[in-house]
Order: sequence, then structure tokens, then C-alpha cells
Amino acid sequence: MYTSADAITAFAEVYQGSRVIDRISEAPILVGWKPTRKLELLDLTTNWPVLNTAAAAMMMDDKVSTQAWAREIYSQLGTQIDGLYHQSSIDNQPMITLFSRAKTQMSFPSLPSFNALLNHSAAEAIVDLAADRLGYSVI
Repeated sequence: MYTSADAITAFAEVYQGSRVIDRISEAPILVGWKPTRKLELLDLTTNWPVLNTAAAAMMMDDKVSTQAWAREIYSQLGTQIDGLYHQSSIDNQPMITLFSRAKTQMSFPSLPSFNALLNHSAAEAIVDLAADRLGYSVI
């Protein structure tokens, strides 16, 4: 599961191709939650990539390469860590890629902190803020 530390980065990632936040098609939902326990994350913003024959740029590479790295890390460390802490290649803000251990080790709350359809008034302010900060359009 790809998650972000804030809603603006989530919008940046989801709508990067079109640069248009579509509040209607396919009834998109913004969901916010806090883990129920401290997550064990491999921090890719440290020198870990260099020590493991890569470079910090591995976080910003094309999706095929970044996903290949994530799969390899998962195959070696997936039972020991909940996922990866890295930066968004779109807005350079924190992102977290969660592995299945996060689910099996009960990391999710029973209910989210925030949950709203993007076309609902409860999401309007954050959609507008994201569009403004990212230079995206809204429909």
C-alpha cells in the first residue's frame, strides 16, 4: 500500500499524470488514519541505498525500478519491517510504502480519522489547497 504523510502529497501522486484532481469520476475518497502502533520502516532517505549498491536516487527513479527495489527489499526484510519510508518523486515529501506485515501485525485502526468523498464539502478545503500548492486543476 502506498501512503503519504499528508493529503497534498497523496493528491500529487494520484493525479500526477493528468495534473487534474477529478472529484467525481469513480467516486474518489480521501481517507486519513494513524497507525495503532509504531511502524518499523526502512528509511531510504538515509545512506542505506548506498550501503546496498544503490543510490538515494532509487526513490526517484522510474516506477519499474523503484518497484523492483521494493520487491527485493520485501523479499529479504518483509517479515521484519512494516515497509519503506521514502520521498515522493512528485513533491519530495514523505511517503510510506507498507508491506503486508503492517496488516498482519494489526497496524490499522478500526475506523479512519477522516473519510470523505472528494466531491463532498468535507473534502473541499483540502482539495482546493492541494490544487493551489501543486498547480493542479480541479473538476
